[in-house]
Amino acid sequence: MAEYHPRSNVESTNGAVKATQPQKLRCKSFDAQVNEALAILIAYNIRVLAREVWMRGLEVDLESEVLVFEDCISEVVEMRKLEA
Repeated sequence: MAEYHPRSNVESTNGAVKATQPQKLRCKSFDAQVNEALAILIAYNIRVLAREVWMRGLEVDLESEVLVFEDCISEVVEMRKLEA
């Protein structure tokens, strides 16, 4: 039962991503498909974040958020280089 809640969250997220991005991956190579899937997830997360900011009337410092986002992208790129 302790494993149910995290699994439920993952299944809900998968369903939401598929509902908002119904097309299949278009790229042929595996690496390109991974990158495309990551881009879809980033787009989904931005959409959810924008909705929450609007619904809750939050103020967001976009300049600092962009720096954090760039750091995250750099980390992912470095991890992908180590995997290759």
